Amino acid sequence: IVGRWNLIPELAKNIQDDFKAYAANHPSVHLSGGITLHGGKYPLYQAAEEAGTALDAAKKIQGKNAISFLGYAQSWESFDQAAELQDEKLYPLVKTEGIPRSLYQEILGFYEQYMFARKEREHRNLHTPDQWVWGAWLWQAAYQLSRFKDRYKNSILLKTTTQQIQEHMATPHGIELVAFATRWAEARTRPDSNKG
Repeated sequence: IVGRWNLIPELAKNIQDDFKAYAANHPSVHLSGGITLHGGKYPLYQAAEEAGTALDAAKKIQGKNAISFLGYAQSWESFDQAAELQDEKLYPLVKTEGIPRSLYQEILGFYEQYMFARKEREHRNLHTPDQWVWGAWLWQAAYQLSRFKDRYKNSILLKTTTQQIQEHMATPHGIELVAFATRWAEARTRPDSNKG
């Protein structure tokens, strides 16, 4: 399906929900998907190939039943949680609360630190798929998020959002969900995000 980048994720979710209902919620019958973003002049065949690569990434998630969007492969359950986090918390922080977009960069920086720590553990064969990878990024995140709260004390939404982000980070793969939601909110708040 080719369409506006900001409408395709909701369409994909509707298709997944409708298919799940059609299959009587059978746990072995499900869909995976891959969404990629391209400009209007990008060759369609190349876009289709890249969407196929994104689909392959989604199928690598345990149990498959997943979607890959903005370079993040997530289960549909995580996708729903990330969609809610970005739509109700992260996006309004910038659009209505006036919090600078640099908050997104801070959060994505924590994710990069997490991925570095994870790759180091995998390289040394110290990592299992469901293991929580912790490191300096955790306390740096707590410190930087508290600084944002101190700077914008009047924002109740910022206070609740940073608390929710820290709760997610205290779980295995929670930072991945937070990073995906943040990347999505970042894309929505770009000046050219309404150009399709």
